[in-house]
Amino acid sequence: MNLYNIVVHKLDKQAQGNARLELRENCLPIGERETEFITNLKQAYYRKSNPNYGVFNDNAGAYPFQTLLRTYADDNSQFYQFTENAMNHLLGIINAVPQATGGYVVFAHYTLQNEEFVITVMLNNKKQYNINDTLSIEEIFSLDIDKLDVANFVNLTRWNDAEETYLSFARGRKEVSNYFKNFIGCTDQTSAKQSSQQLKSAFLDYIDTLQIDNE
Repeated sequence: MNLYNIVVHKLDKQAQGNARLELRENCLPIGERETEFITNLKQAYYRKSNPNYGVFNDNAGAYPFQTLLRTYADDNSQFYQFTENAMNHLLGIINAVPQATGGYVVFAHYTLQNEEFVITVMLNNKKQYNINDTLSIEEIFSLDIDKLDVANFVNLTRWNDAEETYLSFARGRKEVSNYFKNFIGCTDQTSAKQSSQQLKSAFLDYIDTLQIDNE
């Protein structure tokens, strides 16, 4: 993996309350720790979330995330500005959903196996326990990477090539995933299971033309 940019912002919001935006001042420096973090995040996403797939809505005016991303993707020089604008857009979206809660929002741009991705993932802390130097039990909090209710991966390579699908979403709680899909502006959603079934059907149709037994 080649990690180009990563930044973390925060939306501080409790259910039924208004969100407060906390922006980091600049992108994170990229080292082994940051690259390993995104690698683990990606693996957890595909392993646990059973993503839905889709494309951007044609109405870019109503769903501005794609315009913000296109501006960045065209010159790759204003990643922080892209994330700041996206966070202000997300602030308006999440405040319209009383039951939604906030979290840490991770933006990253990387290349893997000759394909480019920009990801947007919201994470929360979870309580864990640790044995400290005095052999006492203490509470600690860490990011819950394994629970990805709110996550979006944009395959820039497929988007630029006008492929049929280039967005993927975590299959989280309905009310949460819906507002996040509205933030991104996604349509034509299919699940990984549906995509596999479509592939199987197409494959069987193909081998039938070759007069090969299905078994």
